[in-house]
Amino acid sequence: QFYQFKKCTAVGQHDTAARILNTRDPVEAMEIGREVTPTSQDWKDESLRILRKALKVKFRAPLFKQALQNTRKVIGEATKHPDFGIGCSMTDSAVFNSRQWKGSNIMGNLLMEVRSQLRNNESHTP
Repeated sequence: QFYQFKKCTAVGQHDTAARILNTRDPVEAMEIGREVTPTSQDWKDESLRILRKALKVKFRAPLFKQALQNTRKVIGEATKHPDFGIGCSMTDSAVFNSRQWKGSNIMGNLLMEVRSQLRNNESHTP
């Protein structure tokens, strides 16, 4: 919800942002957020900053933190979205071979970045 809300407010779609805040269903929040499509390069840069912040907050929770830290494997966002995901869905056989991914995997790369930061923070904690 945080990302979708910030996307709507970034382009002045405050009514749509309010609808996102009024739902408790994350799928509905995503569907509402998809009604807004910012196109500027400024938004693309800002969206990465927002996603990074949201993931850092989310993965501070013990259960998420443990799940993320327990692996060193490449993380791929299995969605057909060509930017945020790997460009194929979970039912596609290419999902298991990163060389066959068609998307940029922004979300997977951000998750791996957050995982690395969590590990670094843990190693520096007495």
